[in-house]
Amino acid sequence: MLTVADNTNHRILRFSITNPPSVATVIAGSNGAGCSLNQFTTAVGVARDSSGRLFVSDAGCNRVVIFPSSSNSTTNATVLG
Repeated sequence: MLTVADNTNHRILRFSITNPPSVATVIAGSNGAGCSLNQFTTAVGVARDSSGRLFVSDAGCNRVVIFPSSSNSTTNATVLG
């Protein structure tokens, strides 16, 4: 699994790397630029911790959004910043 910050389109994408060619799945964002839970202004980085949580840095909103490992739903996200 490969997770990518698509800052031009204000979203986070997931690609399966085990079965190429892979089609991108939008897992967060894509509701235009903004600082709501379901939006990003400038998502510049993504990382996962050992528990599987997804961390997204959004430089445009000066925040880090944390998605639990069980879901990438914005309703379960935590915002730092």
